[in-house]
Amino acid sequence: DMHFRRGHFLDIHKKMRRASAGVPVMAIGRIATPAEAEAAIAHGVGDLVGMTRALIADADWPAKARDGDVEDIRPSSFDNFAWGEIHVGKPLAEPHNPQLGRKGESAWRPSGASTRRRIAVVGAGPAGLHAARVVGERGHDVTLFGVSSQVGGKLRWEAGLPGRAEHFPVIAWMERQARGAGVKTELGRAATVGDILAIKPDSVVVATGAHQRRPNDFIGDGVSARDWNARSDSGRVDATAVLFDMDHSAATYAVADALARDYRRLVLLTPRQQIARNVNYCSAIGIHRRLYEANTEIVLSAEPVSFRGGRLTWRNVFTGRTQDLDDVGVFVWSTPRVADDAIAKQLHDMGIDTRLVGDCMAPRNLLCAIHEGEAAALAL
Repeated sequence: DMHFRRGHFLDIHKKMRRASAGVPVMAIGRIATPAEAEAAIAHGVGDLVGMTRALIADADWPAKARDGDVEDIRPSSFDNFAWGEIHVGKPLAEPHNPQLGRKGESAWRPSGASTRRRIAVVGAGPAGLHAARVVGERGHDVTLFGVSSQVGGKLRWEAGLPGRAEHFPVIAWMERQARGAGVKTELGRAATVGDILAIKPDSVVVATGAHQRRPNDFIGDGVSARDWNARSDSGRVDATAVLFDMDHSAATYAVADALARDYRRLVLLTPRQQIARNVNYCSAIGIHRRLYEANTEIVLSAEPVSFRGGRLTWRNVFTGRTQDLDDVGVFVWSTPRVADDAIAKQLHDMGIDTRLVGDCMAPRNLLCAIHEGEAAALAL
């Protein structure tokens, strides 16, 4: 997955090719770009190059490579989401490619709108960014509002965590596509109802995301995982970091990796009886390996009670018995999310045609966010 280097197995393939007595060898494994594929052939690694996830992300990868349209290739994030779906017996699905497996997937473009309308998209995360792009490609006049000065939302936050940087090329591609579709942007501050009404929209797509709630009955200070920022300097903090994990997602364990890097000791609490429940099996193996290599203390069936003066008290969810952790420098929680839908309610109550997509409708995952953004755009 994205924790491995690009072309991770090429050295093995090169040895195989020397031993294959002329039988063609296919080089595979995290080969993402035409330049990487060309280099594998040029350096004698393989006689041909095979790809799976790159083609799942973009069926037109070969045609775009042939025509020199490299920047138009939708990149794979290599997070193994699609692998995880088929591993548990579900149909193949890809967060970044809603058209995967559908008739006409190759060279797909949205149909033009019968009537050009003015559309506001509120929220510049993956759901809003993709919705704005498709709305623009259909011929509508679209303005995208975003609270941050950069697009990407919480996916950009996740991309900045250890091992998650492959999300950056996906965000950059989505931004280029939106710009090419004529999307106008208003970034850098939270849009008000007045800001939205000022452009006189016919419809509004709301993609304002969600926030993580405080742990139940918890007393004291702390910070949500989505609001926590890794230290910018390289010095380690001589203290304990505690991460409360109710989320069990790959992003949460990327926060754990950062905490283990930045703090002398990491303790991970979870109310469940195992961890990484929301990560595909293959990538979950890597999560366990990294946590144990960092000497992370994993405490199952546990929930926080209070955090005061560097002491965090936790209890067993079955017995209620409590224990203390001292010398705690930071307490981070990764908990169920609450939809940030207030502005959608205001617009709806004013009689504005309002469509909710992504986490502000119901907090779920990246696939739901992007696919719902596209569905809403196609319905306008």
